[in-house]
Parts: sequence; C-alpha cells; structure tokens
Amino acid sequence: MENKEIRILAIDDNHNNLITIKTLVIEAFPEALIYTALSGSEGIEIASRVNTDVVLLDIVMPEIDGFEVCHKLKEDIDLCDIPVVFVTALKGNSDSRIKALEVGAEAFIAKPIDPDTLFVTILRWLSANKLTVPA
Repeated sequence: MENKEIRILAIDDNHNNLITIKTLVIEAFPEALIYTALSGSEGIEIASRVNTDVVLLDIVMPEIDGFEVCHKLKEDIDLCDIPVVFVTALKGNSDSRIKALEVGAEAFIAKPIDPDTLFVTILRWLSANKLTVPA
C-alpha cells in the first residue's frame, strides 16, 4: 500500500458541522490534511485542485445540493474516482440513500456522526485506494 499524506475534503454549509467533522477526522487521522468548503461549488473547486482521497458531503445545501455536487464529481474524468461519503441528518429517509447511491456515492453516514463509524468508513476507502495511514 502507498504511504502518503491523506487529504480529506468536507463540504457542508454549516460551519459548526465542518468544525465537528474536522475535529473527528483529526482525532482519527492526526496527520491528515483536512480541507473544508461551505458550499457545493467551493467544494468542487477544491476537489479539482487538491488531490483529495475522500469527500465527506452534506446533502441539504443551498444553491447546489450534495446530490448535484456528487454527480458533478462523478462525471468529471479527473475526479470520478474520489470516494464520496454523504454525511447527513436525513438518516431515516431511504429515498435519500437511494438517490445518493444513484449519483455515485460510496457510503452514507447519519448525523449526529458516530466517530467510530466515520473512522471505519474513511479507513475503508483509503484501503480501497491502497493508501496507508501515516504513523
């Protein structure tokens, strides 16, 4: 497995949610670089310029919702292999889960975020991409 800096992008329109996600990711992966975006368009722009390993994406956002962001990432030849994990409060909504999978998401985590679930989910996609966690 390749050992390199892990880059995680969190996209959520709520600043407090981004702080929570960033804190949880840093606790699980202290050496990771965490990028944050407060909008879908900003997230797409960051993903296009940073070699991101995993995207953590909210669904409900103004202007461009998470489904559209995921769709745009997955249709871009340079970004389509980035695993997208939806992190959302729409936990009981099976239609949202189905739509997330239809637009190409690899996983779905409900808010409030369980730290162990977040850790295992990120680790799964890092391993799938043959990346190791720096010591």
